[in-house]
Amino acid sequence: MSIRTAERRRSVRVCSALPYVLRDRKNRVLARGRTANISENGVLTVVRHHDRLADHDQVVLDLTVPSDPIAGTSRVVKYRCRIVRRQEMGNMLGLGLEFLQKLR
Repeated sequence: MSIRTAERRRSVRVCSALPYVLRDRKNRVLARGRTANISENGVLTVVRHHDRLADHDQVVLDLTVPSDPIAGTSRVVKYRCRIVRRQEMGNMLGLGLEFLQKLR
């Protein structure tokens, strides 16, 4: 017998490997890498272990997304985010980011 629980997520996640830059409020680069998955409400990023990133911190995410996959062009979208989850992954750290506001 299995027990089913209600899905807590508000939107479906899609696997992705989009390049990103994570910045603090003073625009200093905290991390660079690729996303693991993305949804309408947030993104999971993977970074080298980083002690300066804590739950509930607000950060700015510069996310490179394809603008025309056929032509191979891309654009950068910018979001103000909150760190909602930290997951240890050996010497890496998974950061769950909630989108708070699209900046550009």
